[in-house]
Amino acid sequence: MKNLKKRAFTIFSGLMMIMNAETALSSTTQASAIIDWSTFSITGYGLGLNAAPIFTLNGQSSNASSSVSDWVSWTSDTPNNAHLLGAHIEGTGAGTGSANASRSANLTISGSGFLVISADYAINAVIAANNCYGYYCYDQNSASASVNFNVNNNSLITSGSSASQDNLSLGNPGWNNAYSGLTSAHKQGILSVGLMVNNGDILNFSSALYASAHDNGLSPITTVPVPAAIGLFGTGLIGLVGLGRRR
Repeated sequence: MKNLKKRAFTIFSGLMMIMNAETALSSTTQASAIIDWSTFSITGYGLGLNAAPIFTLNGQSSNASSSVSDWVSWTSDTPNNAHLLGAHIEGTGAGTGSANASRSANLTISGSGFLVISADYAINAVIAANNCYGYYCYDQNSASASVNFNVNNNSLITSGSSASQDNLSLGNPGWNNAYSGLTSAHKQGILSVGLMVNNGDILNFSSALYASAHDNGLSPITTVPVPAAIGLFGTGLIGLVGLGRRR
């Protein structure tokens, strides 16, 4: 019976802790932008009876950088290889971080026609639910990501430019910006730019990715719902303990 009393007290104490506890829920705040470089392609299309233009890549370069305000709870990653170009930032508490990556190249054109540059991409953002709602929330959790393709033709014969981009943003760290309640978002698709080209043209192509996130470390407090029947169950346990004491 002594073991029965101990067990009853343990269960009841646990139930009381559940009934009175308020748990602060927090999730990882993160943002990422990725270009699947294995799908990167440059395709020429001829006009009329003309053969499709061809190109020569030169002056290829790339760079990536990142920063975090707290290297203990925040991390960043900037994959930059033949298969992937990306920027990723995430944190598990109060802090801020950003990451960016870019690539560029020149294309020398032979022939005339239309040139298309494309690749698959994905952008993602996640924030902990903000602990303030409505207007005048000056320190909202936020996350944003973007991808961009840009090509310019500044040759003597032909000129023009083309750009393609996509972005998403959650929360807003500024004043007078209502919190929408959205805590995660994801987009994916194909970035594509195209230009008319002529023989001898030199195109300047660039791609850029950016990701940033901020967490104020003050996640909202959410009360764990407990059925009313637990109170009756607890009362029954008290009675059980009393019965054990009499025996």
